[in-house]
Amino acid sequence: MIVHAVQKAGGDDADKMISALEGWSFPSVKGTITVRASDHAMIQLMYQAKLVKGSDGKWTPLIKTVSASTVAPPEK
Repeated sequence: MIVHAVQKAGGDDADKMISALEGWSFPSVKGTITVRASDHAMIQLMYQAKLVKGSDGKWTPLIKTVSASTVAPPEK
């Protein structure tokens, strides 16, 4: 994120770096993450799982994926 902000801002001016990140989306190991422009919240998918180890030594699989819009904090 810092590399993107510095490159997009053309330097290390903090206000320009902040502006450079507003609304920016990028791929991650959890899927696409977006920096919400209005309040800089990180909007991303969430996963629900029950961590119970089965008798076969494997963990219980994912229960469900919750969309980023469903779990996003309310905008102020």
